[in-house]
Amino acid sequence: YGAFGAGVLQNTCGIPEVEWIPHGLKADVFQPRDKTAGKLALGVSKAHPLIGCNMTNQPRKDWGMAIGLLAALKTIYPDVKMWAHVDSLTMHWDLRALTHDFGVQDRVVFTESGGYDDKELSYMYSACDLTILPSLGEGFGYPIVESLACGVAVLHVKYAGGVELIPRS
Repeated sequence: YGAFGAGVLQNTCGIPEVEWIPHGLKADVFQPRDKTAGKLALGVSKAHPLIGCNMTNQPRKDWGMAIGLLAALKTIYPDVKMWAHVDSLTMHWDLRALTHDFGVQDRVVFTESGGYDDKELSYMYSACDLTILPSLGEGFGYPIVESLACGVAVLHVKYAGGVELIPRS
């Protein structure tokens, strides 16, 4: 997908030069939007800190880490909420059961893919104070660049393409 993938092919397969293609982003759509409007669309009070997580429901996506992080943060930020955008609530992970296991079922707003266009998603990203992508092997990760384009910081594991995309501060 990116420079990381090219490096893997060069180092493991002995291919001397690998071209890689940078992925595109709809910069005319994914841009900072009104935070209050985004929170209103999600049914979250503007006073609540909001963490976003946009990942598919697959084994390589660490939903346990995402929901566990929310549970830990609620001890520090009692009003914290999470926006979780997924393709399915019950595929690899049973996400509703997971929120019950961690005692945060009243803190997660789920949205499912297909129900929102990119402009609506840009409002939801913009509503967040931080987005996370705790993947166990994410290459490029559109949610990373979409969130950054909306002016929202991203927390990601130090692995693969995500490392190349997130500015260090």
